[in-house]
Amino acid sequence: MPAIDEPCSDLWRQSLAVTEYAPVPMAAVRETTHIVCYGNPAFCELLGKPLEELVGQPLGVFLPKNDGCVALLDRVYRTGKLQTHTEQLQHTGDPVFWSYSGWPVRDGDHIAGIMLQVNETVQYHESMLAMNEALVLGSLRQHEWTDAAECLNRQLRQEIAERTRAEEAARESGKRLAVADQRKDEFIAMLAHELRNPLTPLKMASQILRTAKSTNPAVNRAQEIIERQVDHMIRLVDDLLDVARLESGKVRLQKEPMNFTKAVSEAVDSCEHLITLHRHELALNLGQPALFIEADPARVLQIVANLVLNAAKYTQDGGSIEVSTEAVDDLAVVRVKDNGPGLAPDMMDRVFDGFIQVQSSLARSQGGLGLGLKVVKDLVVLHGGSVDVHSDGLGKGCEFIVRFPKLLNSGSNAIARAMARRWRCPPENSCGKRVRILVGMPASSSACC
Repeated sequence: MPAIDEPCSDLWRQSLAVTEYAPVPMAAVRETTHIVCYGNPAFCELLGKPLEELVGQPLGVFLPKNDGCVALLDRVYRTGKLQTHTEQLQHTGDPVFWSYSGWPVRDGDHIAGIMLQVNETVQYHESMLAMNEALVLGSLRQHEWTDAAECLNRQLRQEIAERTRAEEAARESGKRLAVADQRKDEFIAMLAHELRNPLTPLKMASQILRTAKSTNPAVNRAQEIIERQVDHMIRLVDDLLDVARLESGKVRLQKEPMNFTKAVSEAVDSCEHLITLHRHELALNLGQPALFIEADPARVLQIVANLVLNAAKYTQDGGSIEVSTEAVDDLAVVRVKDNGPGLAPDMMDRVFDGFIQVQSSLARSQGGLGLGLKVVKDLVVLHGGSVDVHSDGLGKGCEFIVRFPKLLNSGSNAIARAMARRWRCPPENSCGKRVRILVGMPASSSACC
């Protein structure tokens, strides 16, 4: 530790020892003349003098003229409390500021001396200006961000309002469409009922004419035309009624255990007149004589008949139709395949939609509303089954595949015997693979189909 001016008490020496390694300039002065008795290395570096030149000299000798440090030391002696003072020593160029802090060092009730801390602050003004400039720029930037955020908020509010209006319009449009769709279904149902009423007496009248067996060929042909067209109208009306009931959920299935193979055979038989009319070759393959499902018998007959009639109507005259049944795992499957006009790939999914017809010119010539396949799909799904269509393309025919859940363990109880009595298997020669060719005479050019 460097030499210390005398006299210095032990307490004074201990205080000075603490300051030697302080990073800030510090010095110790005594008496009212403020004689320097010690200065740490930082203090010596600040004044640019060695400690030997400072010790024993009044502090004011080394300070600029009119410096406020001496007055600060006097206040410390007078008050016995910490005093601070900052003074600008250079007013041109870069301002220089000196900052003083002085506090007493006591020896009992006696002030043994004063510890002084001195800081020289260069470019303080520039730092303050830079800080103020940064604050101003930050404030301006904040205003810019605030304005941008407010602009974005306005745009978001506008977009939200527009989206809300669009969603509300979409909801209102959806409601109107739902009401219109409901009214359409109600109208179709009412129209079907109104059309059904006059068809019943027309059907009865045609049957009376047929039983009368007139000797006039023209009357007999007129009776055939009437009966055929009445049957056609009945099928159209029934399709309309079925669609309306299916859409409104009013169809109730009367399920019971039934022989699926027998039902398919009967459905094919019901289509024989149209197959004969178009001179189609029919291949019927009933793979398993007793294949039982739990379903509504009338609806199963309707499903299979619709598929066979569809194939018969749209396959060119003299075409081939193949109907087959099989058991696949826990499913009873029926396939209806033809070599008719086929389907384009984009029609595979749409063919089961309502009022959809492929090749409209052919469809219109054959009649129909495009509802038969929709009825098929809805009824199959209602039974818990599935229906698919496959076609290799236009001109390559179609294959419709319908699957129903098979009735398991159908032969283990009295229900099986009851089913066997009600749904007797087809004759032996029809339970295996068989092919029958139905050839009809060409329709007369004067007949109305």
